[in-house]
Amino acid sequence: MAGYGLSVRGTCLEGNEEAMADNALADRMVAYDRDWAFALHAPDFDRIKYNGRDMYLGHTLKAGESRTFESQLQVVPNGDMAPIVKSEAERHGEATGTIQGQLLADNGNVPADAIVMIEKEGHPYAWTLAKDGQYSMALPEGKYQVYGTATGHANSQLQSITVSADSEQTLDFTSLKSPVTLALNVEEAVSGVAKDARVTIIEGQAPPVEFLGKRTFFTDLLPAGHAELKLAPGEYKLGINAGAGFTAESQTLDVTLESGKTNKQQVKIPQVTFPNRNHWYGADLHHHGNVLEGVTPPEIVVRAQLATDLDLTFISDHDSTINHKVFADLSAKRGVPFIPSIEISPSWGHMNPFPIDNGAALTVDPGTDDVHTLIDAAHEMGAEVVPMNHPYNDYGYFTNLAKDAVPGGETDRFDLMELNARVDNEPTLKKAHDMWDSGEAMYLTAGTDTHDAWNQLTGRIRMMANVDGELTPLAFAKALKAGHGYATQGPILYPQNIMFGESAKAGDKWDINVVAADGLKEVRLIGQGGEVLNSITINPEESPQRLELSLPIPADAEGWINLEVEDKDGSTAWTNPVWIQS
Repeated sequence: MAGYGLSVRGTCLEGNEEAMADNALADRMVAYDRDWAFALHAPDFDRIKYNGRDMYLGHTLKAGESRTFESQLQVVPNGDMAPIVKSEAERHGEATGTIQGQLLADNGNVPADAIVMIEKEGHPYAWTLAKDGQYSMALPEGKYQVYGTATGHANSQLQSITVSADSEQTLDFTSLKSPVTLALNVEEAVSGVAKDARVTIIEGQAPPVEFLGKRTFFTDLLPAGHAELKLAPGEYKLGINAGAGFTAESQTLDVTLESGKTNKQQVKIPQVTFPNRNHWYGADLHHHGNVLEGVTPPEIVVRAQLATDLDLTFISDHDSTINHKVFADLSAKRGVPFIPSIEISPSWGHMNPFPIDNGAALTVDPGTDDVHTLIDAAHEMGAEVVPMNHPYNDYGYFTNLAKDAVPGGETDRFDLMELNARVDNEPTLKKAHDMWDSGEAMYLTAGTDTHDAWNQLTGRIRMMANVDGELTPLAFAKALKAGHGYATQGPILYPQNIMFGESAKAGDKWDINVVAADGLKEVRLIGQGGEVLNSITINPEESPQRLELSLPIPADAEGWINLEVEDKDGSTAWTNPVWIQS
């Protein structure tokens, strides 16, 4: 069961991965869809994590102490928040007043999924459904902003109201403008080849409740490069991402949509670089579908991965392979290789073995079995490589190894170490340098850990691998196991004479071409201990997209070297090491 979430809202909360909740508008978060809602009421919380989806209380316990926390889980048989707000007011002992009225489209019809949206202090607070065009909702005393809306319809005018105890107000919204169809075709500017793309509302009306529609869209699986979007009438600025920041620049489309009409638009994307022509291929090697806390259906995951110009599709749901067949079938429709994986998820260290056999069952228990048993099981599922995910977060292997919390203790059987889009990667990079210093060939992997492809950017960190011959999941994994790859948030690299993971001599020259769609800022040659051996800083007023470099390897270099390439937006590429022959 997938759905959506209304996280804890308030000043300085929205958009923060973690924050104190001093200004929270409510002490509940809500998971919902059209046909159901769950509200977790947690009055003791004082901080949020995961962008307000998780509520925590920070506290200290002395030896022998205990503490009891009380919370309530409320289940509602539809997507209406009126019962949730009523329960919250009763729990707080707050007096309420009632708003009521009707919602109609400008043609007099009752629109689908009509709601009245309530804001407080400029933030989304709650909503109620307008069944058969009628609504009624109790609100705690206070000041609110209220408007009516519906799927694809323009919002009504915002009305400011004050609710007092036992008051009744009638607010009618009877002229909602009807939807528009925006038909988009996206293609590469020179060749005219259809391009998969991610389309985002930058300016213009975006649905406030996700079952009314999205603010992010993806072109169709077939035909490629085409999308028909149902939007409210009005003026829009749309962002068009077809490999933006990697192989192309981001594009925008300004368009005015008139009620009841179809608007056709063609978007041309000039591609800056073509990695496949040099046998370089990219994949987002940590991605979830709609299992457990994942909310993205398989087809949307595939379309999202293609839309950011990835060359292979990938899925790693928590302890589940239930989605493998549908991913394989969807990928086959486009002739794209699919890498089956699974995120084996013990509390002490997650791992993404790949490629495993399509649909292979996990036969061990991540909750009780030790690290050696789990790695054995991953290989029994067919895995060529077993990466450790986010090694230094709460569920990371190195974090828990330091706490002596890894059943089975230390192992050298992990093949790759992940740079993850949702965590601070500096400890992982430092650990990689330490391991390279000791001559250990622990190479990189990279993934976004995306759970919601509409609201998180798939592919914003990816792993690029050099594969000669046919591109297959196994060939891709073997290339990474050999170190023939790099992790990137944007810059694309083309080593000319020395491949990552291979050897070179001190005093040699390393010829490498670098491309940054958003413009280059700095190239750093790194050596043992993470020392910067050489850096090339580019004038920010110039920021070229391409540089052809011949980097001298210092005559006294020992152990290893690698490259870090940064674009002007701060997006970085980190390569695997080149080993220095003694």
